Amino acid sequence: MFAICFFSEGSNAEKRLPAGGRKKLLNLGYLIGRRGDTLDAIQHLCNYAVNRDVEGHVRVNVDAESYREKREEYVKVMMVQN
Repeated sequence: MFAICFFSEGSNAEKRLPAGGRKKLLNLGYLIGRRGDTLDAIQHLCNYAVNRDVEGHVRVNVDAESYREKREEYVKVMMVQN
């Protein structure tokens, strides 16, 4: 699933917007990109678009197939092994 999360400034409240619907996208690897570079770029553009002419700040997190969580776990395992 592809999801976009919004966080308000000064609040821990999260609003999750599933962008993939019920249809599973066949290959989210293209969306994620190498080491998450494409996903980071999409997230950066979303943050810019959402916060362009708004007071305060809304943090936007973009994720696909829980990539960010899986990547964090992988990095932790690699740190323990080294």
